[in-house]
Amino acid sequence: MVYQMLDCLHDLRYKAKILHRDVSANNIMWEMQGEEVVFKLIDFDFATFVDDEGKATDATARSKHRTGTLAFMAFELVKDMAHRDNPLCEPVFHLLHHDFESLYHLSAYSMIVIPEGEDADKRELYRESVWLCENGMMQQIAACKALSWEWRRMRSLRLPPQSEPLRPWLLRFSDLLYAAQQKVRIHDMDESVLFDHETMGGMLTRDVITSVLKGESVVTYGDVSFVPVPQEACGSGTSHEEMIEEKATIQNESTKLVPERRAPAKKATAKGKKVATAKAITPKKIAAKASKTKDTASKAKLVVTSGTMTAQALMRRGPTTRSMTKNALIVG
Repeated sequence: MVYQMLDCLHDLRYKAKILHRDVSANNIMWEMQGEEVVFKLIDFDFATFVDDEGKATDATARSKHRTGTLAFMAFELVKDMAHRDNPLCEPVFHLLHHDFESLYHLSAYSMIVIPEGEDADKRELYRESVWLCENGMMQQIAACKALSWEWRRMRSLRLPPQSEPLRPWLLRFSDLLYAAQQKVRIHDMDESVLFDHETMGGMLTRDVITSVLKGESVVTYGDVSFVPVPQEACGSGTSHEEMIEEKATIQNESTKLVPERRAPAKKATAKGKKVATAKAITPKKIAAKASKTKDTASKAKLVVTSGTMTAQALMRRGPTTRSMTKNALIVG
């Protein structure tokens, strides 16, 4: 259903310049065509024509009048409704990525409501999830929407046994929405950079969503791709600087433990005096070299520590999966 609706919404926007604006459970029908299930988007009462930027051309559609079914509305639209009287909040235009997000809420709703089960169990699941996103104060509903793609919450979301195999798929969808929000926050800190709000910086397009949901791409956060933590840093927890200092100490101790070889007794000659002088100076040179080695280790400590902190900061939220070995989707 989601893949067909992604194609439908994409073609409506870029071929017909139409935005549906009310993707919900009651507006998607299905029929059997041979052995294939075909889904169809209906009810264009709230649909509007859009310009090249994806914004509604109708004055009423561009106003703060919100359309859609509350349980499936995108977080930004619900938040805008909750703060419509706040003059500091900029108006939010209904864009294509909002309809894509509605598909996410519709997917979670379908996993909870459609599977058969005991009525008491279904009512309990409904009140724990869907009911909270359509009842109560608008601020409470907005807060509930903000948590709808939070990784820990989606991991613990109760699903019917029939829908449990689809949880990894739903987590990939929530990861993508979360990463798109992070992309917007990064842009808000530097608005001088060009940014496509309709697709949230290229994060929420038909092709990107399809690729992520099918496991063909991996979501990363910020403007960098996934960087694995160095193997030394993920072993016993010993830091690089500690390992370097330990190696330097072992080398110094091993130098001390080596027994000194006594030179055979020779007659006092000028040549012998030079040899004795060289042997007397050698320990000092060794100490000097050890001091340089310690300084070098200290400098290396700063470099390696910085590298380790960078690698750990770029780790993907959540556990590493096999899908992360595939082509990484660079958020740029």
